[in-house]
Amino acid sequence: MQPPASACKAVLCPWVETILYSFTGGTDGGDPLYGDLCFDQAGNIYGTAAGGGSSGEGVVFKLARSGSGWTESVLWNFTGGGDGGFPVSGVIFDSAGNLYGTTGNFPPGTVYELSPSQSGWSEATLYSFTSQTGAGSGGLIMDAHGNLFGITGGLDGGTGAAYELTPQNGGWSFSLLQNFGSEYLGTLAAPTFDSHGILYGPLPTIGPSGEIFQLTPSGNQWIYRSFYTFNGSNSGVPLGAVTFDASGNMYGTGIDGGSEDDGTVWEITP
Repeated sequence: MQPPASACKAVLCPWVETILYSFTGGTDGGDPLYGDLCFDQAGNIYGTAAGGGSSGEGVVFKLARSGSGWTESVLWNFTGGGDGGFPVSGVIFDSAGNLYGTTGNFPPGTVYELSPSQSGWSEATLYSFTSQTGAGSGGLIMDAHGNLFGITGGLDGGTGAAYELTPQNGGWSFSLLQNFGSEYLGTLAAPTFDSHGILYGPLPTIGPSGEIFQLTPSGNQWIYRSFYTFNGSNSGVPLGAVTFDASGNMYGTGIDGGSEDDGTVWEITP
């Protein structure tokens, strides 16, 4: 989406839409769902499609500029086996150019890493979720130390949880930071850090409410607090990630509530 080339003289001006790539649902992938896209330093676009691919279990794809258009290539075809399948969230880069993401809801899924090489991309499964640790449908965020943080899509009894994966002795160590309780569903979003290293994320419920959680690091543990609770009229069922502006104000969306009960964009101020 691009703004008009000339200055806009009206309150609302239409933007110009250009379709970069249309998925076929075949070997190129299909059904790109809730995941964010990310760019590399060369301006290439990376993302996931939950379906299609050589095994029908979804793909990680790359879009590269080619003349006046874009060319799609598949970096990884998920098989539904040890590498997982059905990636509904997006991917993130680390400083070395490796990609990270999650797969699955049923079965629980995985956290994976894709590493570039001269012969293509190789996949490593960093963690396989279980019925006790949740489903890996939510996105990831990485801190300055290379630790990964995410939110599970549901534990036994329908609850979500926040977790951390820490590089350790050539592998990764999984830590469950907080089990949020059976009233909360999992989210498809990634958690968000503020400028002080405090972790926030959305917790939707089955009913028209939900909350934003806060996890504050304290020594070797994280302290949980319900940061804000929605009542269904001001907003509700926050599924998307939260974001901050330079002044520390928090923004997000809810799919319930508002004057028409069709969802809101909200702001929480310090």
